[in-house]
Amino acid sequence: CMASVEDINALAETPGFPPVVALCYEEAEGGLADFEARTGPDFPLHSLASSIRAFDSLTGGQAPPRFYLIRDGQAVKFWDETVPSADEVSAARVGA
Repeated sequence: CMASVEDINALAETPGFPPVVALCYEEAEGGLADFEARTGPDFPLHSLASSIRAFDSLTGGQAPPRFYLIRDGQAVKFWDETVPSADEVSAARVGA
């Protein structure tokens, strides 16, 4: 996940790109603050605390990170492990 932040920051700064929000699993208390301090995200982070069940339900049990495109509260598309390009997200937005 940490390695993805720079690419996600670039997406978040892309004109017309949908808002980016991250949901993070914390193995230990304070993990989110440490992650934020080490990576410098330009998007909001929200903690799932140590709820592995919630995290697994969002990642499908796959290795993180997982990237979702959400429209009207519903997942339109997701990508696993690799940050999608702005073009991929735009295509998914049009096709949804």
